[in-house]
Amino acid sequence: MIELSFSEIEREVKEEFQEQKEVVKSAVYNELRNELATKEFVRAEADALRDEMHREIFPSF
Repeated sequence: MIELSFSEIEREVKEEFQEQKEVVKSAVYNELRNELATKEFVRAEADALRDEMHREIFPSF
């Protein structure tokens, strides 16, 4: 009976750990994805600004 209780507790702990692991994994994934999107947006804005400045400085090119 005690062994059965320990087995059940161990199973429940493993399930809870797995659920928490998935939540953390999802949160980290979303945070990294948002950070990457922000960096890509900033790069695109910087590229556009650089191109605009280049056109103003060197209009004949």
